[in-house]
Amino acid sequence: MWLGSAVRIEPPTQLTLRRQGGNHVLILGPAEPLALGILATSLVAMVAQFPQQEAKFTIVDGTRPESSERGAWPEIVAALPPRVKVHELAETATVIEALAAEVTRRTESAAESHPPHFLLLYDLAQIRALRLTEDDFGFSSFSGGDAGDKPVALDKRLRNIFREGPAVGIHVLMWCDSYNGLMRYFDRITLREIEYRVALPMSSGDSTSFIDSPAAGRLGEQRAIFYRDDLGTQVKFRPYGRPTEEWLAWVGERLGRTDPARS
Repeated sequence: MWLGSAVRIEPPTQLTLRRQGGNHVLILGPAEPLALGILATSLVAMVAQFPQQEAKFTIVDGTRPESSERGAWPEIVAALPPRVKVHELAETATVIEALAAEVTRRTESAAESHPPHFLLLYDLAQIRALRLTEDDFGFSSFSGGDAGDKPVALDKRLRNIFREGPAVGIHVLMWCDSYNGLMRYFDRITLREIEYRVALPMSSGDSTSFIDSPAAGRLGEQRAIFYRDDLGTQVKFRPYGRPTEEWLAWVGERLGRTDPARS
């Protein structure tokens, strides 16, 4: 994934998602245009790296009705192969249940070679179906199935995806607008399952909670910090912007010719 341009004289800021624990990406901060630009350009780059049907990309679009970025994801996905699918909020449960079941299936057949599957959650604060449930601190099954007669809550299914997904090729990319909002979805234990974090401009207190440093509280416009929780490193960069119509048309011409589903 290419996140943006370097501030110093060095290669663009990037990360590599590997099949090991913690390999998910979380973008935090209220600057929606920056978050959209990072996720959109990263999505296009990853699709281009898998020109055939071997990888899947699933987007849950939580864009607010009043957002200036409303309609961006359908426009972006229209330029990409059919294996990139965008879903509305009402489809959240179906998406998470299916992916949790896929994680369980892959875990039980670890000897097989599984193609990558990327789940993108856009504007997590709007995807209320994934909020922590009241019995969050109780004991329950994380197998992805039913615990007795009671279905496993969606937030627990999502946390199972965080824990078990990377090892079998399933990764989550997401954006949330605030740290307080994020804590309605994750506890601190779950947050440790996300090693790759991007801090947009935010308060110094939120920055310290998110990346163990107040540095994001001092960011200027069009700047972000890429933080690796596994290494404790920080890199300041300039996020890429929202793809233009002209660039998406160029992308569509090239990717459309490489995907059999468009032949």
